[in-house]
Amino acid sequence: SVVQLSPLNGFSAIAFDTGFLYSILDILFGGSGVNEAKRVSGDLTAVEVRLARRLVDAILADMEGAWSPVLKLRGEFVRTESNPRFVTIAAPGDVMVEVVYDLEIEGLMSGTISVLIPYSSLQPYRNRLSSIMASDDDDSEKKEWERCINEKVLETQLEFVGILGTTRMQLSDILNLEPGDVVKLSTNASGPISI
Repeated sequence: SVVQLSPLNGFSAIAFDTGFLYSILDILFGGSGVNEAKRVSGDLTAVEVRLARRLVDAILADMEGAWSPVLKLRGEFVRTESNPRFVTIAAPGDVMVEVVYDLEIEGLMSGTISVLIPYSSLQPYRNRLSSIMASDDDDSEKKEWERCINEKVLETQLEFVGILGTTRMQLSDILNLEPGDVVKLSTNASGPISI
């Protein structure tokens, strides 16, 4: 996806591992996230573009917060491009800054997200960035970052879904269900719950 990071000049890009994107879609639609039949090429569907846009918007919001000690960054989505050959954010030969995030959801999926920013866009803010990097050597600041990260992790909300059991029923039987009816499941009441 091509993004504008104001007040930085020019455009930047956020690139997803497509397999990661497909795995997230699989989970959102009730699958296991282990997407064996990954497409190799082709344009993204409308649903995939919408999911990529939502992920980019979330990343941009987090980037704005992360950059706040340096400058007031405002990220704006420009467009999604499924073919990297059509993404032009810098002239050929220009130096790029690439930040790669390796993401892994244990046992389900893994992938990468890359943020690419032309070096020329960062040059006007080099002094500010250098002063922030120099202060990173301070132990008290590192402890403050650790405290903030721990606090945010503890505030993180996760949604857990438990499957008590499954059953097969005729559609006519489902339509005839009324409050108070008992549906027999394929698992024992004292058995484990799948999460």
